[in-house]
Amino acid sequence: MIDSEFRFQCVTYSNFYWPGGMGDRCVYIDSDQRCNFFVVMPSGTFEKDDNTGSRALRRYISHLSPRVQTIAVDKDGLLESISTAPPEEFYPETIHVSRMPIFKSVPYLTACSTVPISQLVEVDRLAPCVDWVVYSGCPERQMAFKHGLTHRCQAHLWHEMHYLNILPSHRHIVPLDKVVVDDVESRILGMTTPFIRGGNFEGGTERPFKLTWLQQLTDTLDYLHFEVGLAHSDIWPSNLLVDPGTDDLKLFDFGWVCPLNETVFAEEIDRVYWTMYGIVTLDLDLFRTQGVIHPDVNIIKRMDDWPPRRELDCDVAAIRSHLDNWIQKQTERLKADPRAPSSDIKEQKPSDLYRSLDWPGYRGDYLPDSEDGSSEEEGEDGQGKPQGPNMAEMERDRSKSGKGKPDDSSEDAQETETDNVASATGSEKQKFSKKERYFFPWRRPPYAKAYPSEASPPRKKRKLMN
Repeated sequence: MIDSEFRFQCVTYSNFYWPGGMGDRCVYIDSDQRCNFFVVMPSGTFEKDDNTGSRALRRYISHLSPRVQTIAVDKDGLLESISTAPPEEFYPETIHVSRMPIFKSVPYLTACSTVPISQLVEVDRLAPCVDWVVYSGCPERQMAFKHGLTHRCQAHLWHEMHYLNILPSHRHIVPLDKVVVDDVESRILGMTTPFIRGGNFEGGTERPFKLTWLQQLTDTLDYLHFEVGLAHSDIWPSNLLVDPGTDDLKLFDFGWVCPLNETVFAEEIDRVYWTMYGIVTLDLDLFRTQGVIHPDVNIIKRMDDWPPRRELDCDVAAIRSHLDNWIQKQTERLKADPRAPSSDIKEQKPSDLYRSLDWPGYRGDYLPDSEDGSSEEEGEDGQGKPQGPNMAEMERDRSKSGKGKPDDSSEDAQETETDNVASATGSEKQKFSKKERYFFPWRRPPYAKAYPSEASPPRKKRKLMN
């Protein structure tokens, strides 16, 4: 079961008028139950403390009926009222509205193996949008199933699948195993990667840290930066795993990966420094106070000492010395050859690593279909053109926003839902009921429990849509 600290995520926030006056309206996703919650609070409360809503949900969730959709809290997060309806009659859903394309319409993934969702057996839910599963009939093949509940999550997943598909195999990178599709249309739902049982370095002091793992991390980043020409862009303690079988460090979560340039290179270096500081001291709050996009790394570089709160197999000075030497070598290498990957990689996979970077950007297949009868089925718009901008357009968007990361458009929060489902789009789309046409695996338990004795406590059944 997902830890309550990470279970509720705010996906959109706005001001609106309600009976109590002007207020803040926040939409949260319950990642464990896979449904929406609306939290209403006095105006300005969210800006002062953006954790007010999530704390209130964690406090009261076990006391709420499965039918409750909206709660109203005061400025201190104390419950004032509840409702079984959203705060506005036609407020757009933020979950289960956008679907990913049909697999056969995505040319850059056609070489990947697929597995139907019905062939996955759930063991547990590890984190938002990540489940621990096994393949049906093969309990020894333990996998992590990554999926997307919102347009934004799906966009990062789309990005990650394409990059993992073109990356050459590497000992310290968790690879893509299969693309998960539904059983009706073979529509993409997510992907599986090998499950690394050793866990990560997010919080807790029970796992010691070895200097060897830092060396493996920096070697892997050297490979990504100067042989492949990419930046991971999301180095963080939770994205570093340890394989207990080989005692190797594994890097995963490539949803923010982007082509290397001087700007993202500098951000990557700072992230590595902050990550090691967080692993050694467990002081991640200092990082968050600096802002997660451009944190001031000089704050921790100027510290005389990093007080270790985790068992280490070396002195803190050895870790800092390795970081400083690695950063100096990386900087000199980037100045000498800023963006050119090595020639041997070009010879091995020229079409994959270079020409394939122009895959279409992600644009969800929204439901219901547009009123003018245009179709977005099979990855195309009403005129038969591929969905979404190309890679160059995505890069321009990212450069304008100052981030070397996928464009997080708020377009998904602006799509509206009606009760009429695509009556004007022809008989082809009437093969599926409204229930099936939505992201149906999450409307009911998508797969059985693998090991009942290890299963999470029974979850409340919650209606996701009217």
